[in-house]
Amino acid sequence: MIAFFELLIVAVAAAALIIAGKAQKGKTSNPVPRKTMRCPSCGSTADVRGGYWECPYCGDSGSV
Repeated sequence: MIAFFELLIVAVAAAALIIAGKAQKGKTSNPVPRKTMRCPSCGSTADVRGGYWECPYCGDSGSV
């Protein structure tokens, strides 16, 4: 009887690993690269969106 429960636990664990592996297949390991530049005021990395940039560190912004 104990062997049955041990086998059942192994089967459930294997099924969980298979399900987790299938869930990971849809995820990409390399996200879309963001456009960035160096902030001219403080040198931190500033985000670029369209023709506009904004520094999250010092708050400076401007057009590219």
